[in-house]
Amino acid sequence: MDSIVFFTMAFAGTLSNHDLFMLVFNSWIGKTAYEMLVLPLTTIAVSKLKALEGIEHFDRYKLHVLKF
Repeated sequence: MDSIVFFTMAFAGTLSNHDLFMLVFNSWIGKTAYEMLVLPLTTIAVSKLKALEGIEHFDRYKLHVLKF
């Protein structure tokens, strides 16, 4: 949603509808691909931070934190 709102507000009237759609679509594809690539690193970082804090506010059940 942020790409749709930002790019529409930033470039409406300066780009054709097709170019604006392609900009939003390519941005969405790029962000999705990036998140898929960094998900393993994010998961490791979150697990380590949860282990350091020792507090879990959001999950109802105790997590089995990965040890690396």
